[in-house]
Amino acid sequence: MRSLAILILTAAVALSAAAPLLGVTAAQDTVSGPDLAAARIAPNDCAFLMQLGDDPRPRLGAVTCGTLDVPEDWSRPDGRRIQIGYVVLHSTGEHAAPDPVVYLEGGPGGSALTGIEFLAQLFAGMRQQRDIIVFDQRGTRLSSPLRCESVSAAAAIDARLQDPAPDVAGTPAAQPAARFPDELGDPFEIMQMARQEHSGAAVACAREIAASGVDLRHYNSIASANDTVALVKALGYDAYNLYGISYGTRLALVIMREHPASGIRGVVLDSAFPPEINGFERYPEEPHEVVIQLFADCAIDPACSAAYPDLKTRFVALLTRLRDEPVISDDGIPITDRDLIGVMQALSQQVDAVPYVPLMIAELERGEDAAFIGIASGAILSPASSDEALTDADVAAAPAAAAATPLPRSATSLSPARHFLIAFQDQMDPLPVDDTNRALSLLLHLDTRPPERATLAALVEQAFPPSRYAEAYAALMAQLEDMSEEDVGEVFVVVEETITFFDFLTFRTTRPQFHAVECNEEVPFQAFENAVTTARQLEIPELALGVVDAMAAQFAICEVWPSGRAPAVEELPVTSDIPTLVMAGSYDLQTPVSWNKSAFVTLPNGVFIEFPMSGHGVITYSACAERVATEFIADPTVIPDTSCVADLKPQWVLPTADDAAAGDHATPVAVSGGSAVT
Repeated sequence: MRSLAILILTAAVALSAAAPLLGVTAAQDTVSGPDLAAARIAPNDCAFLMQLGDDPRPRLGAVTCGTLDVPEDWSRPDGRRIQIGYVVLHSTGEHAAPDPVVYLEGGPGGSALTGIEFLAQLFAGMRQQRDIIVFDQRGTRLSSPLRCESVSAAAAIDARLQDPAPDVAGTPAAQPAARFPDELGDPFEIMQMARQEHSGAAVACAREIAASGVDLRHYNSIASANDTVALVKALGYDAYNLYGISYGTRLALVIMREHPASGIRGVVLDSAFPPEINGFERYPEEPHEVVIQLFADCAIDPACSAAYPDLKTRFVALLTRLRDEPVISDDGIPITDRDLIGVMQALSQQVDAVPYVPLMIAELERGEDAAFIGIASGAILSPASSDEALTDADVAAAPAAAAATPLPRSATSLSPARHFLIAFQDQMDPLPVDDTNRALSLLLHLDTRPPERATLAALVEQAFPPSRYAEAYAALMAQLEDMSEEDVGEVFVVVEETITFFDFLTFRTTRPQFHAVECNEEVPFQAFENAVTTARQLEIPELALGVVDAMAAQFAICEVWPSGRAPAVEELPVTSDIPTLVMAGSYDLQTPVSWNKSAFVTLPNGVFIEFPMSGHGVITYSACAERVATEFIADPTVIPDTSCVADLKPQWVLPTADDAAAGDHATPVAVSGGSAVT
């Protein structure tokens, strides 16, 4: 039986087919194009993977590695050359299909090869039938990376961490308080502040890169699309499939537009970011869309709506109340409106916490904090539960040398608190994307917890469950044991002043490559004033807290970043008849459901499926999503079986009998299911 999502949106396809489409038809660009024969392939022994840390080759199975030598400027094949690092995960089946799956990483600027082991596990089902091609896009970690000391996610955090230690007795005076959208002044003044803070470093970075001979005008989606098709052809494949996540979906759409006759058999757009979406203007509405979706999901579930009626109105009233009268936790920590907003903004990285949110709101209304602390600390999330039976012997199994591992970027002059945080970041670098996001989310919420040693110990255990990351856990716990109480207190102050919402969105990307793409094909077609307007017009504008300032930073950087301006085609939807599966997560903060629907309506042979209890990168959240995607790739002409989607409905945590007696409208039931499929 087809899911309701498919039935409804099949009608949308019919309507879109009957009406003229203001898009770019993929078939229009079949005559001219770059000479892909200008690329030269060079297989190697995969030794470059050693740059990622521990040698992953013994755990990858049969692989082929190499580099693809391509023109930096595809219109000048005799000019400067760059190298694209790739790995082919060969099929584990006896009779591999001739069409591989080409994985397109997000970002822009994300390194797919950094997570090669994770991807090998994630695509194990597809790998039984066909090869999986994984590569780093131009400008990223293992493909002629764009490097500078001034602008990168890691460098930006490191630079702040290595500032002189703040006064641990109080909040750093130099950091202005975050502002609500309805408190924003003139957008010009906001941009002036952003220019003062970010433009100088961006100019220095761009100059440093240019001095090495790099032309930043050629690090964009069209160039990466040429690289991708050239790699497939150089490897000897006639037909292939695309699987993109986040920005990788935009790259997939560009490949469909620029190279429609290159042998694309099927495409999966997982968490779609289509080119017609003005992302920086619309970013302030993304946390809002996720939270409104959550309230709607509770409202359509009979038990949840009975237990927590009128949740949106209550949430707005709670924000107003917490602004003036914070709830004081048992540990003496005030829980303010901004703390609650921070938790709600991070739900896409903590989807397991969604069923607890209505209970959290009800508890905070009563002045209680158990559910809030459980979410903010990560204590209720599933990774911790897998370690409940962990013994001391499990931890002791970590190599003894782990505790003595030197810190890669630490200077001896840094305080122990900053040593600890830099080491924490270093340990995050090789983690799978979802684990990295969870760890960074826990850091963002650290200021809602008591500034105590036990809190940091819980942070380490939640971010690096010792049953999975024994070495990282042992190393960080050893550092924590050597820290004084003053050092521990300093950690909380440093986190409050250094970890920002923008770091949360772009951590682990090659930021110069991020800027090269976004300043070429996104920001030139958008206006910062529209981002401010978007924030002010939200039903709950407080949910855009911090987002507007982050967008101002990006606009300020792009004013001085010399990456050129993309052709107007980069702001138009892509129309293609290539079979395409669009997978949207109900609680995706970064590419919300509305963005996925926008991509879907110009794909006449497309299938749209919304997955409940899923965030960004839908395939990483459930075996159901993996099964649906694998089935689609097996035969893109057939709508996959989506019956498992119904099993993903939220299992709402309802009040107990005591809670109901305290004033909540509920029956004493533990959980209730409710469908979030639209």
